Order: sequence, then C-alpha cells, then structure tokens
Amino acid sequence: MKVKLLMAVASCCLLQTALSDRWFNSVPVLPAVVAASPSIEDPQCSHHSRMFLQALDNFTLWAVQMLDASAKVPEGIVFGSVHQLGHFDQCVDVAVQDLQGQYCLVELAFQPVSYIPAQLVNPYSLQFDPNVHVWEKLKKSVDRSKIDRSTIYLGLCTPASCKPEQLQVTLNHELRLLGENFGMQFKSKVSPQLCTTKKEATQWSAGEVVFSCAAGLLVLLVVFSSWYDRVSRDSPPRSGIGRALLCFAVQRSARSVVDAPSHNPGLECLDVYKFIFSVIIIGVHRAIIFNTVPTLDANKLEQLPRGFEKSVLIKLPLVVDFFFMASGMLSTYHVATYLQEHRSTNFIETVVKRFMRLVILKQTFLFSMSVHFGCR
Repeated sequence: MKVKLLMAVASCCLLQTALSDRWFNSVPVLPAVVAASPSIEDPQCSHHSRMFLQALDNFTLWAVQMLDASAKVPEGIVFGSVHQLGHFDQCVDVAVQDLQGQYCLVELAFQPVSYIPAQLVNPYSLQFDPNVHVWEKLKKSVDRSKIDRSTIYLGLCTPASCKPEQLQVTLNHELRLLGENFGMQFKSKVSPQLCTTKKEATQWSAGEVVFSCAAGLLVLLVVFSSWYDRVSRDSPPRSGIGRALLCFAVQRSARSVVDAPSHNPGLECLDVYKFIFSVIIIGVHRAIIFNTVPTLDANKLEQLPRGFEKSVLIKLPLVVDFFFMASGMLSTYHVATYLQEHRSTNFIETVVKRFMRLVILKQTFLFSMSVHFGCR
C-alpha cells in the first residue's frame, strides 16, 4: 500500500514537472503579471499594485472585480476574435481608499522568433491542413481579405495611478521574459487615448462642449425662424437677414420638400431610381457597420469575397456611382437651361454654391461622429 502511494506521489510530481515546461501551462494572467512586476518604477503605482495582489490573495471583492474585468487568457484567436475587451464598466467602477480602477485597451503584437517556412500552397485559400503550424493561420497574409490575427487587443484593468507609459514598459518587460522561454516575440502598446477612468468617462471633452453648444444654437435658430415665419406670413420680409432666417423655418422647409414643383421635365423617372438606390445604400451601410463589430466571427467575414452572390453584396456600394452620374447629368442640364436664357453663366459661382450646400452638412456630420465616437 505504501509503495503504491509513493508511486502515485512520484507520478504526480513528474507530471507537474513535465507540464511546467509546456507553454500552454504557463500562459500569464496579465493583470497579475503587471501588478507583480519588479519593473514598476512609480511609487504610487507600485503601492497600489501590492494592495491589489494582497487583496486578491484574500478574495476581496474589489480586487477580484478588477481581475474579472480584465481579459485574462485570450480565446478564439484562431477564428479571428482579436478583440478581448473584458468589462469596461466593471473596471472603472472600482474605488477603494485612494485606488481607482482604470481600463486600458492594450495592443499586443506577437510573432515567432525563428523563421517558420510557409506551409500553405495557396495563400488565398481558406482551407488549412490541420497538421500545419498554427502560425500559418495567425500571420498576416498576402490575401487582404484575411484578418490579421498576429495583433490582438486586450482589455486590462489596473490602478489609475499606473500611467499608460509605465504599463507599456512593464508589459514589454514581462512579455519579453515570457517570449524568451517559448520562442515568441511580443510587443505591447498602451495608448493614453485608450486608457479611461470613471471620472474621464463621465467628464465632457472640449469637443463635446463645443458641439453641444453649436447644436443648441442651431435648435434655437430653428425655433426662432419657425416663429418668425409664422408672424411674417402676411408681410414677407425683404431684407437679406429676414429671407435667410426663413431658410431655417420648419414649416417652410417641409412645404418646399413635399410640394416642390419639378424643374426637370422629362427626368421625373430618376426619382424612382433615387429611391431604390437610396434604400440599397442605407442597407449596405448598416451591414458594413454590423460587420465591423469587434466580437464578430472573422471567419465569416473572410468568406464574404468568395462566391458570386457574396461578391455582389460586397460590390453594392458601387451604386453610389449612380448618384454621381445623376448629379452630373442634372448639373449639366441646369447649366444648359441657364445658358439658353442668359447666354452666359458664372461657372465658379455655380460650383461654390453646390459645394457649400454639401460641405456644411458633411462637416456637421463628421464633427458629430468625431466627438461622440472618436478618441478624446
């Protein structure tokens, strides 16, 4: 009985020793690795990191909450899940004593140290021999339709006292040691724009303040212009400012859209095509937005360009060319009509008017998108 017990203990020890040398048994948990790193130079960051580790040993709620909010072991990379986001709100909600949670989206690139020869006969094929090296699937391909899996993005929850520059130095130090043991080269990047605390997440940026003020002034202008249109209906204004205000009146604008007479006799058939292609454009753009969701299966995206019916769907944005064609044709028609009546035209003035009609709306839209979805 004792002999069997000793043999079992010896087998467990040998198994543990064998597994300790395997790369898959040494995948680091980044939040703990960063907190335990001796390369942290900032005193407050080092103090908060020790607090985090001690509380984690005791299963303290806030420490486990920080660990749980981080992306620990990446999963689904082979199928193209390169965004391991963790949990943003859970991270920034941590607040204990003078320690605040900070969420950072870390960019992590990796590659083998030694050269691995290509084993895929056709680099444009999605069919892989299951016995080839995994790097064949992960590396950046010459086929631009394939997703690059050699760079991943990890959500990391750390104390707010640890600055992004310090985190980047610490991560690169620890990942370099890890890569030396397993023949991999890692390089991390921690951008200050992608690190956020709860205070920063709820605080308005200068761009948001400017845009909100501009939007509020525009709403007030519309309200005032609509009122001015109502009170001046019996005596239309003759001044330039008065006529300009009427351009922002809701009632007048609605009537001009619904009851506008056709100035292009014989070209009314284009309205049907405008409607059809507008619906297609809206649908395709919604599909494009859906297909850029970070959690989407990249394998499905790689299959889109393959197959006739899927290729047609990808090329549907080309219907935008119809609007260029229609715009050019109508512009030419208007210029020709004007020349018949006046024998001359100011081409530069015509171009400037059309440009201003589009650029103001476009810049307003881009300003809105950059403020609400861009980096702070």
